[in-house]
This record gives sequence, C-alpha cells and structure tokens, in this order.
Amino acid sequence: MHGCSTIEFCCLGSGSSGNATLVHVHARSGTRTILIDAGLGPRTCARRLSDIGLEMPRLDAILLTHLDSDHFKSSWANTIRRDQVDVHCHRGDHREAIESGVPPAAIRLFDDELELAADISTRCIKLPHDRTGTAGFVLEADGSRLGFATDLGSLNDAFMDTFVDLDILAIESNYDPGMLRNSDRPTFINDRVRSHHGHLENQDALDAARRIATGGRLDHLVLLHLSRQCNCPELIRGLYRDQAPELLEILTITTHDQPSPILRVGMMPLFNHA
Repeated sequence: MHGCSTIEFCCLGSGSSGNATLVHVHARSGTRTILIDAGLGPRTCARRLSDIGLEMPRLDAILLTHLDSDHFKSSWANTIRRDQVDVHCHRGDHREAIESGVPPAAIRLFDDELELAADISTRCIKLPHDRTGTAGFVLEADGSRLGFATDLGSLNDAFMDTFVDLDILAIESNYDPGMLRNSDRPTFINDRVRSHHGHLENQDALDAARRIATGGRLDHLVLLHLSRQCNCPELIRGLYRDQAPELLEILTITTHDQPSPILRVGMMPLFNHA
C-alpha cells in the first residue's frame, strides 16, 4: 500500500569507474529529484539519460554514501552552486567532502536521519568499508520504501534491523569468491576486497535479499557495483536460479556503462522524456 507516493529509480552506472543513481520521489508535498552518489559527471549522466530518451532533471539533493572518487566527482561543483543543490554527507565525512570539491555552503551533515521534505524521510546507517565506512540509506515516502547500500564489506545487525519492509532494495553484489581467487590481481587487493571492510560477495547479497523479501513486499531487487574482473551477470543469475528463483523476476543487475531500466513503485510516471 503506497498511498499517493511514487518512487522511480534509474541507476546510471555502478562500478569502480563511477556510481550515480537518479531517484524521483513523489509524496503529498510534491516531487523531489535526488542523485545517490555523483561519481559520474553531469555530462555523462545527461548523455546516459538521453540514450534512453530522458532529460537530465534539475536536482534537489545529492546523497553521498562516501567520498571515494568513484562516488563524487568535483565536476559537479558548478552545477551544485548554480542550482543550489543540497549535498548530504555523513558528519564523519565533512572534511573529506570539502577536500573532494563539494562546495562547503552546499554541505548538509547527517548522523542517523535526514529530511528531504516534510513527508520524505531517510534513515541513515554507517556500514563498514575501508577506513571511514560508507552510509546506507532507507528512504521512505508515504509508506513506500527504498533501501540503498553499496561498498560494504559485511552486513551487520544495524543493516538487517534497518533494511526491512522495502519495496526497492539496491545492494552491492561485488564479486564471486572463485573468480576473485583465480584473478591475476595483486594479493593485497584481493585480501582487501574480501575483508570485513571490503566489498560484498554475491552470496551475502543474495542471503540479505532473501531475508528482506520474506513476506512478499519487495518489488525490485537491484544489484550494484559488480566487479569487472571478478564477477559475471550470468553467474549471478545461475546462483539465484539455484537458491532463490522467486527473486529472479524482480532482479535487475546494473552495469558500469549503461543505465538500468526505470523501476517504479506507485502509479505516477515522473521521469521527463526528451
């Protein structure tokens, strides 16, 4: 039951070469346009939307999971200033945000929650990744709920307690252990990837999705940040066919260089066509 709300979701690209996901949220107070991560520049985002017949909208806010260079590009600075876009980042990432080129006047800091509008709330949790961690978000508007988590080495109790009753789950599914083990990448990189503070493997993402989907509410499952060298979409589909065939029909696997299909919860189309 989604009331009068609609959430539309389009991942413009996800991976080590850049991450950006466009989200429209319509609630009683109106529509907000949000970019989760800005690791693809404005021109790249506009071009990828144009390729599927859509216009690049004016943004109300950017939500940053963290400040790695594939999650924020300084080429956004002029657009942020011109359009007075709020850039939300975790309080612990404040200095890194400034050093990465986010205009200081645009920065809005959060701890556990942030409010995008009176009836659009976002619960934020810190998840393990590298030195400073990454932020996961559960965005809610009039009962519709989107969960977004990428670049996380492991799933903790806070994640499972927060990512519940979702309509859309977007979660990292970075690598297959066998492909990682047999890759020709340096050992220290592979050790980092599979550590508690590295990236999430396919099996862990599947297990989390199956738990979250219990009860049948989940409409869309989106897998993010697949490794180019150590993952394979067909391998993932085979894993789901074997262990969670009920999730195959709602599964979307994102890519590095192409936008995902537009995913929607609710009835109102929100994306503008070119």
